[in-house]
This record gives sequence, structure tokens and C-alpha cells, in this order.
Amino acid sequence: RMVEALHAGLGSVTTGAKVESLRANAHSGYELTLSGGEKVPADGVVLTLPAYACAPLIAPLAPEASRRLATIDHASAAVISLVYPLGSLGLPPDGSGLLIPSSAGRMLSACTWFSQKWPHAAPADGSRIVRAFVGRAGRTEALDLDDDELADRATKELNDILGSDARCDEARVSRWDRSLPQYEVGHLLRVSEIEESLKRHPGVAVAGASYRGSGLPDCVRSARAAARAVARGLETQVSTSSGA
Repeated sequence: RMVEALHAGLGSVTTGAKVESLRANAHSGYELTLSGGEKVPADGVVLTLPAYACAPLIAPLAPEASRRLATIDHASAAVISLVYPLGSLGLPPDGSGLLIPSSAGRMLSACTWFSQKWPHAAPADGSRIVRAFVGRAGRTEALDLDDDELADRATKELNDILGSDARCDEARVSRWDRSLPQYEVGHLLRVSEIEESLKRHPGVAVAGASYRGSGLPDCVRSARAAARAVARGLETQVSTSSGA
């Protein structure tokens, strides 16, 4: 729904086209080159890519910001959505999931009682959906398993944790490679240095999960801050040109 709302609110959207390069353009501010060779002029640019994908794009324009962007690590993850028939799986009634520390030695890092946490999205037939998460800082070996093996191990671990022998009706695996930003000590200072470096390039900003929070509200807040930064940069350019 969020993607659909964003799409409806934007005047023009191009999909399925990778941005190959970004450079300053004396006539239009900036120019992006797409994978098909198309040149797209832009007054301002907000890069919402993960930091590691943003780094090479911005390198010709802001090498210092690029260097810092490349140091923000991201972990990979997989989400296994499990569907259980009505009455087959007993879940704690007073919670919405669990977190599993690495010290437990398990493959799973967390589980969400999806249909219990968001009952409006639960199946009408009373089936229960559990989302199991695999992935932590660094790469987890379990992510090399194929989808069937990963789902099988997830159901076995979940049963072991809950003391259950329930069998799921359906399992779906979604893989997210290098999707979880790792905020190491000093991360916010690094982000501030990136933002400060980009001030030398009015009209360019970064936003997204890599910087000041990975949840949806954090990303919305990040996007609004980036939009304000780009607007200020464009106003500065206009004022400078008028003064000249």
C-alpha cells in the first residue's frame, strides 16, 4: 500500500532502469545516466539506495562522502512466512513475537506472530501466520540453504521453542541480501560527516535505512529531511545566481 501511495503521488515514475552514473551538469544541475544510455537531467537528487550501492554512484561527485558510505556494513536476512491451520499452533496470548539472542545458538533470530500482531491482515479462515527471521550481523551460513531446507529448519526450531509439533500448510521464503544496516559505534558521527560533505553539492542528499533508523517511520523521517536539504540547496543556488 505504501508503494502504491508513493506511485500515485508522484508525477512521473520510471521503473526497471538502473542508474549507472551521476554527475554535475553546468546547465541543469545534475545528470543521471540510466542503464539503457538515457540521460536524465535533474535540479536535485535524493539517493535512497543502501549506502554500499550509493557509494560508487556518488564517488565522482563527492569522493569523501563515498568513502564513508562504503564503510556502513549491511547484513543479509531471510523471512520465512509460515501458515498454520486453525487450532494447530498454540501461541502465547500476551505477546506479538520473540527475539532470539545469538548466544542461544539457533538459526532463527526472531519470530513475529503476524496474524496476532495485525489481526486485520489475518486470513479469514482463522489460519495463523508466523514470520520467522534468519540473519544477523555478518553472513549466516543458514542463508546458503535452499528455500525448502530453510523453511523446514525454521518450523523445527519454532516447534522446539514453543514445545509444539504443529505442521504448517504453506511456507514462503523471501530473501533480502545486504538489507540490514549495522549501526556500529560512531555510526551517527559518520552519517553527520556524510551529510556535511554533501553540503558542498547543493541539491544532492541521501535517505533511507542506512542512516538514522531502519524502520518505516525512520525512513519517512529521513526522506523528509533529505527533501528539505535538497530544497535548501536549490534555494541557495537560485540566490547565488540572482546575486551574480
